[in-house]
Formats: sequence, C-alpha cells, structure tokens
Amino acid sequence: MRIENLARAITNAKSAMDQHQLSNQVDGELLHDLEEKMEVARIQLKIYNDLNQVGDVQQRDKARAELDTQLYTVSEVFIIVS
Repeated sequence: MRIENLARAITNAKSAMDQHQLSNQVDGELLHDLEEKMEVARIQLKIYNDLNQVGDVQQRDKARAELDTQLYTVSEVFIIVS
C-alpha cells in the first residue's frame, strides 16, 4: 500500500510539473524526495519479505511490526533488523 501511494504521488508530481503548476525548484525537490522515499520503501519491503529467513520468530515479528509502522531511512531500517 505504501509503495502504491508513493507511486501515485510521483505520478501526480510529474503531472503537475508537466502542467507547470509548481515552480521548477519546488517540482524538483518534491519529485526527488518522493523518488528517494520510493527507493527506501522498496528496500523496506524487500527486507520485510526477507525476514522469513529469520529463525527467531519473536525477533522476526518485532522487526516486521516496526517496519509496518512507518517509512524509515535506509540507515534506520538496517538498525531495526540488526
């Protein structure tokens, strides 16, 4: 769901840029921020799915619960799963 929402936001930002509804600087910054968040969301989803390999069920469930709460930075994601 998070990735779908980010994809929609990116599409809308690009559409607004095409229609010149936002200033160039704002356009670029917004789009860049959204694309970075999309990359992190994809990494976070991959890690979430890869947690199937973790033998400790409590540790796996704890890490998944944390990953479900919000979109973290890449550094934060690796702290959560370590």
